[in-house]
Amino acid sequence: NSTRLSLDWDGDAIELLAQLARQRGLQFNYSGVHLPLPLNIHVRDMTFQNLLRIVESQISWRATLHQYPGLLRVEFMPVKAPPGGRR
Repeated sequence: NSTRLSLDWDGDAIELLAQLARQRGLQFNYSGVHLPLPLNIHVRDMTFQNLLRIVESQISWRATLHQYPGLLRVEFMPVKAPPGGRR
């Protein structure tokens, strides 16, 4: 986890996390309703762990990021029906 990364990313978090996991030999998956998770990241010479912290800070309003040995996982928060919606 001490490898330094530099990247510019304006796009969906799932795409970036899948790519980063693949590059590091990790599995990647997600659960829940896949909604857009926009990221805007421009970093230079940053550790993988610190990059994940930045990603997590930008997606925490809609999903949680978990790192396990050999696995990165995103869990989307349940979608709430609007008031007066279907029951």
